Amino acid sequence: MWVFAGERVFPSPCDGPDVIEVDRTWCLFESDRLPVPGSSLSQMCPVPQIPDMHRLLLDFWAKRWQALSTIPDHAWTRIINFVRAFVPRHSLSCPPITTADIRAVFRSGSGLRTGGPDGWRKDDIVNLPDSLLQDAVNLLTSIEHGNTWPQQLTRGHATCLQKRPGSFEVANYRPIAVFSLWYRLWGCLRARHYLAQLEQIATFPAYGFLAGRGCQDITFAIQAAVEAALKDGSSCCSALFDIEKCFNCIPREPIMFLAEWFGLDPGVVSAWSSFLRFAHRSFVIHGVPSESMGCLKVTACLAWVCCFSISVTIFIFITFSRNWWRFLMLIIWNC
Repeated sequence: MWVFAGERVFPSPCDGPDVIEVDRTWCLFESDRLPVPGSSLSQMCPVPQIPDMHRLLLDFWAKRWQALSTIPDHAWTRIINFVRAFVPRHSLSCPPITTADIRAVFRSGSGLRTGGPDGWRKDDIVNLPDSLLQDAVNLLTSIEHGNTWPQQLTRGHATCLQKRPGSFEVANYRPIAVFSLWYRLWGCLRARHYLAQLEQIATFPAYGFLAGRGCQDITFAIQAAVEAALKDGSSCCSALFDIEKCFNCIPREPIMFLAEWFGLDPGVVSAWSSFLRFAHRSFVIHGVPSESMGCLKVTACLAWVCCFSISVTIFIFITFSRNWWRFLMLIIWNC
């Protein structure tokens, strides 16, 4: 709010021919009072309290994170029955996690550099003696055998990044959640292991998360297809699909079924499902988490900014895509 001589004034853009300095932003204030020496123009910017900002963020994102909670489980029965009837079941190896695996992850320069709400940092784990690191491995193994995640490891802190400068609406802030380092370490180990076996299944042209077939190779493949069509005089068509806010639209229970059907170890799927069931997130503003407002639990969709959730989703999509035409024919037949 702008105030001049005790009166509220409203700015309007000034882009007429008299404005010479194009490198600055000019505006015009209209007022019945003439400016006199010593008068001032002031701007008042109300700053909301942190709990108020927490509540705005929680109310806005709860609708999206809980969007699938009202859909009954039997709504996904058709997809599950189709998979059981037409998609072959796979079996993939799943060796146990070792202390050598953990040390190798950090030596390879992985992205596990940011500490989480649990207080652990990369250097803390790297400098652990083998005996204590083995205790941590035993904890992760017990979770894969059915135990629940410790509460300290299921917490996530969400920091909001502004999408575009000068826009202060809640919708223009993107939350980036960081979970505990131990969960991200477990997810990284399991994701690397299963993605390395994806080549056994993804025998058709697929890109992303595959050795020698990264996302950057898509452009080259499209260019080659277009050039070949032009050279041969053949037709060439394509389609582009984008699921907006994808992880808010992916149902949890069918994904767990598909992950196990396509070869993931039941213990690994159980550990992943257990984390998603107990995980909760807090918005952090100026270092203050939204504990006073309560932590928001997500009951239906997957955990974004989780390498294991992303990797398993890609794994399932690529595997399922080999049989998508059968599912399409099933839909057409029933319509």
